[in-house]
Amino acid sequence: MAVGIVAGLTGSDEGLSKLLPEADVIAAALLPLLSANKEISLPSAQALVNLSQHDVAARAVIKARGVEAAGGMAVGGGPGGKAKNAGLMVMLLANLTQLDEGAEKLLESSGTVPLLASLTRRFAMSADREEGQEDEYEHVATILVNATRLEAARKLLLDSEKKLLRLILPQTCSSNRTRSQGTV
Repeated sequence: MAVGIVAGLTGSDEGLSKLLPEADVIAAALLPLLSANKEISLPSAQALVNLSQHDVAARAVIKARGVEAAGGMAVGGGPGGKAKNAGLMVMLLANLTQLDEGAEKLLESSGTVPLLASLTRRFAMSADREEGQEDEYEHVATILVNATRLEAARKLLLDSEKKLLRLILPQTCSSNRTRSQGTV
């Protein structure tokens, strides 16, 4: 399957160097596959996460509406309202928000609520995991660090009506190192 080959190539420096010149085409081809069945969506998500570690590819993913696609899926835009590949979608967003244009996209509204606010709520709601259970939203802490470089993101988090800061503060004491370091 072609998506598996692309995902495999993104797992090595040599493969990435061959794919990066075609980042626009690859991003546009992989993003629609995120909503496919798990056998296709999982390697597509893995490939996008690996590719987006490089600025050239991250810009291509942002241009192809990757922030919107990944964000929608991370906050429950999958089938039946369930988050699909949420952990990978959050990792993809963490990579994309390293660039200002990616962070800016998080501040745009998806419906009535900016995507950053929805992710922050998911981050807080998912904090109480049982021992050994995967924490799909831990990397929202990285997204918060990346996004708060922008004044608009800081204002959103400090908005007393939205109460987002109140949701984030308990994470500073989290036993999960990624959560606590990202919120301090």
